[in-house]
Amino acid sequence: VCQGLKVLCALAVGDVHRRSWLIEAGILPLIHRLTIDHAADVSELNLGDFFEDALPLCVRRQTARLLALLSADQNGAVAIQEGGWIPWLQHLALTSDCKVSSSAARTLLHIESARAVERTGGLSLVSITSSDGDRRGRHSTNMSTTKPLLPRRQEEEQDNE
Repeated sequence: VCQGLKVLCALAVGDVHRRSWLIEAGILPLIHRLTIDHAADVSELNLGDFFEDALPLCVRRQTARLLALLSADQNGAVAIQEGGWIPWLQHLALTSDCKVSSSAARTLLHIESARAVERTGGLSLVSITSSDGDRRGRHSTNMSTTKPLLPRRQEEEQDNE
């Protein structure tokens, strides 16, 4: 499984057409079955923690990497969000393995970016005012009301209180 995911990652690197093809071919439901659904099956047997022990580290790494690659495009980010990956990615973003957590965080940030583009109708997130020749970025009011997808560690939340 891990080797197959590595090949899929190599296929997805740097080519928007290949990434689109992978998504259209149904790669997301397949890897959902191999990861989240498999982990749920194992957790029903009470063999360990749902996320940490049910999947080998190499599978978590390569799945998170593949999702990060696929989410680099607007359509991929939307497909991943609609596929129910957000909770799993939020959990992985807080794991101690840097490769897993950075790929999961990158995917969540790509999804957030895609959501922002959708909310603004494809417009730039920064509007330019030139009444006095000064350029200032203004954030859309929609942006401030949306809860970020990227989770924060509990220690960070306690420090901010």
